[in-house]
Amino acid sequence: MKKVLLLVLCLSLVLVGGCWDVLVVEELALAFAIGIDHDVNNPRRFILSMTNPTFSETSQSDTRKILTESYSLSNAFFNLQRQRERILVLGQITSIVFSEEAARSGLLHNIMRQVDQQRDMNPNVHLLIVRGHKAQDVIFMKPEENARVAVYLDKVMNTNFTAGEAPRISASRYWVSYSTAGIDPVIPVIELTGPGEEEKKTDGVIITGLAALDYTGRMQGFLNDKQTYYFMLFTGQNHRSRMTTRLDIDGQVRDTSFYVKDVSLKVKPALENGRPRLALKMALEVDVINIEWDVDVEQEGVDEIIETALARDFQGNALEVIRLTQDWGTDIVGLGQHMRIKYPRWFKDERWRQEYRNAHITLEVKVKVRRVGTLIRPQY
Repeated sequence: MKKVLLLVLCLSLVLVGGCWDVLVVEELALAFAIGIDHDVNNPRRFILSMTNPTFSETSQSDTRKILTESYSLSNAFFNLQRQRERILVLGQITSIVFSEEAARSGLLHNIMRQVDQQRDMNPNVHLLIVRGHKAQDVIFMKPEENARVAVYLDKVMNTNFTAGEAPRISASRYWVSYSTAGIDPVIPVIELTGPGEEEKKTDGVIITGLAALDYTGRMQGFLNDKQTYYFMLFTGQNHRSRMTTRLDIDGQVRDTSFYVKDVSLKVKPALENGRPRLALKMALEVDVINIEWDVDVEQEGVDEIIETALARDFQGNALEVIRLTQDWGTDIVGLGQHMRIKYPRWFKDERWRQEYRNAHITLEVKVKVRRVGTLIRPQY
């Protein structure tokens, strides 16, 4: 019986398949982040920047910086492979950085179409737009927190998403927004920080807002960090993040900080003489952290006064965001989806893109203060 068992085991070794396509990490050119810039000498061509870890004890640097010019993404990767003595691997890319010029010209959208065709590209890769610099400046920077730029960018985006400072925008989310009738995509915008010295151009990045893209995939406008907060309230992407503002109470400006604990938005679409009308109602529950106001917190009516002032402040700032998107022709809040659901025959992508600019939009805000933290005595 033992001989039979031994014979079966020996035969099984012949039939069991081995690992025929094993790749040793030290022999790979791993790509973790790429940058896309326009070629100033040829508008039809772009410049792709990339860094690869060297994995070599004899290397003079822990990363290899590479630039290549190309007309297509697949050809760019082919050119990159020809510069490396190792196999180029794309599945570990976590961030794609575009210059603002690339975003405004439509190059970003063109590249995203090609990214979608790369079967080994991560669909959850972060998308970023850099203002004031080239994308390659971000890819080649030297952040103090982490020597590897891609790891640093990934942590910055994830930390800010967790803290409620920025929405999570990936390649897959970009395509969902772009492909859904009645909503346009957004992409986080970053700027470089640092001393600006030649040997060390930057030591990090800061998220400064959101880029609003239209139905053609071109960047049309920019929301700053405060306006981004209201966009996140509209779209239900807000987390428990701290917000500061200045409230007009009793004719005095009161510096106030608070948390929005909960928010709900109701949209009532209508057509009046062929013109779309959207009545928005937003209800918020707020924890006031501190407010600069010399008043007794137990005094009757204090909460109501703060609620009224906050509601007025929210209404003005939120409507400003809506007006900006109308001027740009970018329905990033997704109000068109409500028109599409109620008026499917009237709604058409092409029609809504024109009608949104002139749509009549109103906003009613109701704020409920759950608790008040600290009343700070103002210094006069």
